[in-house]
Amino acid sequence: DPNYIKNPNNWTRSANKIYYDSLTAVPVNGATGDSYGLELSLEKKYISSKTKFYGWVNLSIAKSTRTRDGLEYNYRFDQPFIANVVLNYRAKDWFEIGAKWEFASNFPFTPPVGITPRVVNDSLVVNPFSQSLFFNLDYGPDAHKYSGRKPDYHRLDIRLTAYTKFWNADWSFYIDVMNVYNRKNVLTYQYTITPDLKLKQTTTGMIPILPTIGISARF
Repeated sequence: DPNYIKNPNNWTRSANKIYYDSLTAVPVNGATGDSYGLELSLEKKYISSKTKFYGWVNLSIAKSTRTRDGLEYNYRFDQPFIANVVLNYRAKDWFEIGAKWEFASNFPFTPPVGITPRVVNDSLVVNPFSQSLFFNLDYGPDAHKYSGRKPDYHRLDIRLTAYTKFWNADWSFYIDVMNVYNRKNVLTYQYTITPDLKLKQTTTGMIPILPTIGISARF
């Protein structure tokens, strides 16, 4: 019952004080980390305007961890797998088609496991108007840190480019479409506590499908 939980009179003080003040005047670097992996690349080089097909493929397999107080967990920027494929085809001397596909394991994050009453100076924080408790998100013990991972990231970009020359300059006119199949890649999650003390997750996405038109000149 949310109303029962919000009532400060229904809470009792624990005999065991939980250490929560981590502030210190003496900085300590007590953590270690490991990063290792393998990267493979294959490239077909662009030699001249007569080169019909060129591009590259890049694969990366890696692992990155941190260890603190004897506990090992994923590093916040750990990405076990990354792949990039870039292909360009010169259909005519004046016309080129290009495509880029990216795939990557998304970053880990720490999902909340519930809620906990807000405590300041060893006392519960009470709303003076409603006389109900304030609550914070509970992210669980240290072993729960970065235990979640956002969905894999992937995106396809396509560009059509027309080349010409005038006014003593090399011109290119292009149409570029980013995220062609409108993949809803996850940038981050935000969590809030609803009035009935439930956790609400809101997703912030990355760039949606985005077509652009551009002109480039090289003198």
